[in-house]
Amino acid sequence: YIKLQPLISEIEADLVIHALNDIFRAHPGQSLAGKGRTYLGRFYLRAKLNAQLVKKLADEFTSIQSLHPPIYAFTESIPPEIITNASATSSPSVQSPQTLPCVGVVDTAVPQEHNWLKPYRRGIVLGLNCSNTENDHHGSMVASRVVFGEADLGSSQTPPPATCRFFEVRVGSGKKEGKILGESVSDALKQAIISAPD
Repeated sequence: YIKLQPLISEIEADLVIHALNDIFRAHPGQSLAGKGRTYLGRFYLRAKLNAQLVKKLADEFTSIQSLHPPIYAFTESIPPEIITNASATSSPSVQSPQTLPCVGVVDTAVPQEHNWLKPYRRGIVLGLNCSNTENDHHGSMVASRVVFGEADLGSSQTPPPATCRFFEVRVGSGKKEGKILGESVSDALKQAIISAPD
């Protein structure tokens, strides 16, 4: 990731990107993979670079603030077996998911056929370079907490009454289990807002 200085305008960023693209073309195996803006408006680029080119860009471009590999946020999840007390729960009242409010869940993926969450999923947005498959339990745990609240999920064969639906924003790393690709969050949120503006 190549992050440009925060005060660079869109026109200046375009000039820098064209200059960088010319350098990439002159170096075989190096390439520009994409560009974007953070939620704060800062321009950044995704590129494939070797160490020599990283040094060259750092030395020659004062408009570049930082060059770094993708930033991952770590997730933690407990095993799916949840130890709970054995208090009995009454069967939940059934409510149509379409009548419930919707909340965005930005996390790792929830399985497509999740027994309890499937009817409450409104849609899915996949972050740039993120995994479209679940590789840990974290996304399911977070979505369950959002949809069902602070419920005892280990003591019932049926789900408790839902408090809302969820719109899944998948930002989990496709390469590393239990990690969120931080640079993809703002773009994924923009896509979620476009898909579900309400």
